[in-house]
Amino acid sequence: MKVSTAVLLAALSFAPAAAAFDNASCRTFLTGSWSTEAAREMDGKKTTLKARSSYAVDGSFFQTMHAEVEGLPPQDLKREGMWDAGPGASPDTCRVTLTPKGEDAHTIELTVVDADTVTTPEGIASHRVED
Repeated sequence: MKVSTAVLLAALSFAPAAAAFDNASCRTFLTGSWSTEAAREMDGKKTTLKARSSYAVDGSFFQTMHAEVEGLPPQDLKREGMWDAGPGASPDTCRVTLTPKGEDAHTIELTVVDADTVTTPEGIASHRVED
């Protein structure tokens, strides 16, 4: 369960903005802190996920995650590693790659909704927060 939760939370950690967005600036746009909350059914169980992710200019990242799965004790996870971002397939998207220490790299394409919001392909939103 930890791996699937971590992968989902990594995906939840990113989502960008549309109107005057230039996807050549994805790395600059995503630098900073983001908060994500989602309620989903995973493996037939109601699951609530909360994550706070910080992406630094130097390419490092740190995440704290809290998962509550129906019938199981809550889990708190922390991850750190390296990240990078570049243009996605369309002008309002960014391809983001996270490489947590001790884990394989994961790449996701995020859609920029506005200056402070991005969404995953599944529609899960992340919002920019103050450090």
